[in-house]
Amino acid sequence: MSKLQQISLVAAIATELGNQQPGITINQEQLNTIITAANTICAAFEQPETPERNLCGGN
Repeated sequence: MSKLQQISLVAAIATELGNQQPGITINQEQLNTIITAANTICAAFEQPETPERNLCGGN
């Protein structure tokens, strides 16, 4: 799997916020939250893959 691009995720989140609330503005704290979210997503996908498990209690 190729490495995710953090800046692309930040842009995608910002675009979606604009789609949901046209004309929205964000402050520095909100931008930092978006960046943290993108960093968390990138880190999650950099982890080694593990086999899928059924976490719902089924067979």
